[in-house]
Amino acid sequence: MKSAKIIWIACFTTLYILSPFHSLAQDFDELNVQADKEYAANNYQKAIDLVTQAINLKMNPRSYFIRADCRFSMKDYEAAEDDYSTAISNYSSYYSTDKFKGRLYYWRGRCKQKLAKYTDAIDDFNTCLTNNYEEAGYAYWNRANCYYELAKYLDSDADYAKAIDKLSDPKDLAKLYKYRGDCAAKLYKYSDADKMYSRSISYDADNYNAYWSRAYYRSLDEKAEDAIADYIKAASIIEASGTNANSSDLASIYNNLSLLYFNKKNSEEALAAINKALLADPNYVNGFQTRADIYQQMKNYEKAKSDYGNAITLAADDKTIADLYFARSWKLDWVILDYKNAMDDLNKSIALDTKDGMKFWHRAITYDHKKDYPRALVDCAKAIELYGDAPSSGLYTLRASLKEKSSDIKGAINDYQEALKLDKNSASIYYNLGRLFKTKLKNNDLAQIDLAKAIELDQKSGTTATSAYAKVVNGDIKDAIAMVLAKVEEYKDDSYQHKWQLHNAACIYALSGNTAKSLEYLDKSLAAGFDDYDHLVNDRDLVSLTLLPQYKVILAKYKVPQPKW
Repeated sequence: MKSAKIIWIACFTTLYILSPFHSLAQDFDELNVQADKEYAANNYQKAIDLVTQAINLKMNPRSYFIRADCRFSMKDYEAAEDDYSTAISNYSSYYSTDKFKGRLYYWRGRCKQKLAKYTDAIDDFNTCLTNNYEEAGYAYWNRANCYYELAKYLDSDADYAKAIDKLSDPKDLAKLYKYRGDCAAKLYKYSDADKMYSRSISYDADNYNAYWSRAYYRSLDEKAEDAIADYIKAASIIEASGTNANSSDLASIYNNLSLLYFNKKNSEEALAAINKALLADPNYVNGFQTRADIYQQMKNYEKAKSDYGNAITLAADDKTIADLYFARSWKLDWVILDYKNAMDDLNKSIALDTKDGMKFWHRAITYDHKKDYPRALVDCAKAIELYGDAPSSGLYTLRASLKEKSSDIKGAINDYQEALKLDKNSASIYYNLGRLFKTKLKNNDLAQIDLAKAIELDQKSGTTATSAYAKVVNGDIKDAIAMVLAKVEEYKDDSYQHKWQLHNAACIYALSGNTAKSLEYLDKSLAAGFDDYDHLVNDRDLVSLTLLPQYKVILAKYKVPQPKW
């Protein structure tokens, strides 16, 4: 955007002729003229000293106007706003025309904008426009910025369009079209945003921000390859500049690029990109966390642990540190079954951030794995309290399971029913409730109702094996096995689903009492790449296998780590 600098000498010559007998008036105005010159030479403090002397000789709005501009240039926005206000209040005592009134309101609006008083700033931009401010394009531009900060994206876009109509500099137009793209993106109009970013680039091919934004929203629009190309282009523009001025942006761009490769499971390319991010900014906390996730994907857990440590060391605020401990607990500690470190990390995380229900939820799960149900229940209750008006069915399901394990069957039923109030279409909750009625209360009538509902809902979604679980619990073993084997075949070309369906088959056979087949499919699931070891070693459906030597042999064969407490 155009510089805030204003050359006052040409614009603010006094507007009425002074008599030679008015020496006092001459003195203060001569000081204003000198201040104009100092302002033009960027000698802001000298200019302020001169106009302050002028004000002491005679209170006049021109001096306040000049001093306001100096203070604005020195980023003292509160003092500048006060001076602009005084100049406006006393405007008619000095100026005989409204010619400069629009300019005063514009710059006071800019002060308010800088101070995040966006609604008040909009009022001043409105007034400046009604007073025919000569730089209307910039008034629309800054009013658009204020609307954007207030999340009024339609109003913001309309003002950016008006600014485009008033301005002609290609670099200005490039920025304005980029901002119009941002408005469209905030309104989830990704196609429109893409067009605006492309227009921005057509006016300034070196506008890396437009490539960056287009890449981000293309990734959200599932155009990963196009997004990758844009991130690479944005990075190349910054690198070609040969300066470090935008090194933090370069780090963020490479981080985003790395995450795209990570999501595509291109670990080597992801690692190369994140290393470039850390080269641009060696103290980039998000970069170390991203690299930790990449190393985990590559199963290089020691390096992943080291990078989480680096991120924690560099993080400056307690909330970020707490989130990093939390991320390490479930993204790394759980994965390698290091529950001792997971508990340590969760304790540290909660000590730094006592208001995040998710952190208590995860600690409750860790206590559950440890079979410390009383503490798990305490953390569940705390998590439910913290979620307040946005409760989660998953939390109530966890607490129901904990109560079931603690022999509080009535409490478990109540919590499963609370979970169903929050998610009436959950096949798994109906299954868990039906299973409880069947196995704990031996109430076949109630079990049949809930298990049938689970089957009905699961078959509508068609993506899980819940129907098979409901069937086997209900004694329909032949149908259950047929269902789960059909799922194994259905997803044979989907590596992720296939390994999970093989795991489900192991569980169904275990529940049906066929140990040999359960062990066979456990082996097949691990051979297919099943690596959710946290789920595996805590799976209630495989409890019947855990003491068997064959089970331990299979886990050792695939190097499943031993849980650490």
